[in-house]
Amino acid sequence: MSNVDRRTFLALLGVPAVAAALPQDLEKALAIPAHNRSGTIDDKGVTAMTHHTRKDLPYQFALADAFTICDNYHCSLMGPTDPNRYHM
Repeated sequence: MSNVDRRTFLALLGVPAVAAALPQDLEKALAIPAHNRSGTIDDKGVTAMTHHTRKDLPYQFALADAFTICDNYHCSLMGPTDPNRYHM
């Protein structure tokens, strides 16, 4: 049996976990071209808070679909973490 220390063993366990955590839809997000007219800050617009649909921001929605964890997670109470974990 090989002499593997704890750090190497944990690193070997982490490789499949990281691979499993990577989103499969990332290629879909990267295939959408960025909407940059001038390549400056004048492209994000003059409004700060607006409502956008999936059609308005396809790239950002694809990233959200690929990377969002616990979407629609709501706290059971505004307080410490433990009660919310028990509720979940």
